[in-house]
Amino acid sequence: MQSDSTACGLPPSHHAVLDPITLVLGGQSIAAEANPSAPLYELGRDVTDTSPKPSSAKFERIEYEDEDLVKSRSTVSLDQRSQHLFYLTHPLHAQYRTDVPAYYITSVSPEMPGKVVFQISKTLLRKPEFKAILVPGRTSPDGHLFDSATQKTLFHVKSKWKGGQYQWIDYAGQKVAHESSKNNEYKLVISKPIDRATRDILAAAWALRLWHDVAESRKAKWEYLERMTAPDTPSPYLNMKWAKRAGALGAAAGAGAA
Repeated sequence: MQSDSTACGLPPSHHAVLDPITLVLGGQSIAAEANPSAPLYELGRDVTDTSPKPSSAKFERIEYEDEDLVKSRSTVSLDQRSQHLFYLTHPLHAQYRTDVPAYYITSVSPEMPGKVVFQISKTLLRKPEFKAILVPGRTSPDGHLFDSATQKTLFHVKSKWKGGQYQWIDYAGQKVAHESSKNNEYKLVISKPIDRATRDILAAAWALRLWHDVAESRKAKWEYLERMTAPDTPSPYLNMKWAKRAGALGAAAGAGAA
C-alpha cells in the first residue's frame, strides 16, 4: 500500500506507520501527552514568545535507542540523539517584503526534498486559513527560491467557525489532526496513523502556525510599534538639558512658595 507521504508528494518513508498521538508543546519541546518527560521534537526558539528574534529556528527530531522504554513511559535514563530536520522561518519585517514568504520551512533532511510555504487567507467570519505548500527542489529552474509552478498542497488548515478548533486536512481531503488550546497549553491531536516523515512535517507546520498566531497577535504588534518608536540610546546632552530645566522649575516653585 502506498504511504501517505508518497501520495502527498513526500518520498517513501523507511519507518513504520505511527499510531495516532496527541502532541503537546511545552516551551521549546514537543512531547506525547502520554509521556511528557520524553520529548519527540526540539525547537530552536519558543514559538509562543512575542520576540521577533531569532527569526528562524531549528526543528529537530529526538530519537531514542530503546523506543520500547519510551512507549512504556520508563523513568530510566534514555539514550537519545537529535536529528536536525528543518528550519522554521519568519523573516524580520516580513510584512514589508515581497522576496520571501512571511512563514516557511526549509529542509536539511533528504526526506523532505524542498521547502514548505504557508499560504494564508483571512475572512471576516472565520479565523485565518492556511495551506502548507510543498515547493520541490532547492531552487527553481530560473534560480528563484520559491517556484509556484511545481507546488503541491500538503495540508489545508481551517476551522469550521470563527471560534472553532483548527482542523488539519491532508491532500486527499481527509482530516488527519485537530488543534486544542486551553490555558496556554497547545495540543495537536493526530487522529489517524501516518508515517514518520509525514508526522515530522505535520508537527513542524503546526509549530510554525502557532508562531504565526503569536507574531500576528495584538500584543506582538504593540511591542513591535514600541520598539520602532522608542528612542535609541538617550543623548547625554538632552539628559543634561532636561535636568537643568527641571532644576529651574523646582527653584521657581520654591520661590513661589516662599
